[in-house]
Amino acid sequence: MFTGDFWFTPSGKFQFADVMKQAKSTMLVTVWVFIGIEGAVVFSGRARKRSDVGKATVLGIITVILIYMLVTLLSFGVMSRAGLSHLTQPAMADLLQSIVGKWGAMVVNLGLIISVVGAWLSWTMFAGQLPYEAAKEGTFPKLFAKENKNGAPITSLTVTNICVEIFMFSYLITASAYNFFYSVSSAAILIPYAFSAFYQLKYSVNEDHGSGRGKNITIGIISSIYACWLLFAAGTNFLLLMSLLFAAGIPVYWILQKRDNKADKVFGPIEMTVAIIIVIAAIYTIYGLMVGKITF
Repeated sequence: MFTGDFWFTPSGKFQFADVMKQAKSTMLVTVWVFIGIEGAVVFSGRARKRSDVGKATVLGIITVILIYMLVTLLSFGVMSRAGLSHLTQPAMADLLQSIVGKWGAMVVNLGLIISVVGAWLSWTMFAGQLPYEAAKEGTFPKLFAKENKNGAPITSLTVTNICVEIFMFSYLITASAYNFFYSVSSAAILIPYAFSAFYQLKYSVNEDHGSGRGKNITIGIISSIYACWLLFAAGTNFLLLMSLLFAAGIPVYWILQKRDNKADKVFGPIEMTVAIIIVIAAIYTIYGLMVGKITF
């Protein structure tokens, strides 16, 4: 069934505009499922060998890409698009059950349990490690750098887990809480991803001539173009969502620079202009969410 209505266009044939629209609509979800692939770098300070960090990142992203490609593409070979859209969650369990019987659903559900437990552990550590590393660098309150006798970031882990529990209770208020927060998270990560790509390109261009310089520049160009495409594909609403988090971080950063780093001047003229624009965008976003002008 894989080739049936392959392009999903009105004519049934390849139409660039329609196919690009389909690709664009999946970009934010794609970003969401890959958030955290940089986690090995966050924990690099705890690695026995720094070379393991690069290997873990590359192996992780290749594995995830292959799994998502197989699950997504092969599904269209055994069930129609309409049938797939009506599957209950976890959809892969129902799909495999329709092919091989109940044992197929049991295998998927068992794998799902293992995956959730693993994700719970890794994201608990990930969420706690980020404020901890930022606190050590002086860009987050020093309280978050506190460790227990085992070297674990005790304050950071406690605060982040409290935030997670509060988020879980939000399901009692609205069923769309998950969609809203995954949209915020995906949108927020786009800017750091973009600047990481831009800096990699700048660093590669400025480095001394070497055997790997050309490859690094090529990777930087491709990454930068892809980052710009993601920002474009996200759309205006999601870019406005980013302003909420960045606006909340501005006063925290200003206080830290004044109090802890004793900075005479925190923002230059250009930075102050950007900060004001972000705050205005955040105010507009809050207004838009309240009156329904910004929806998801």
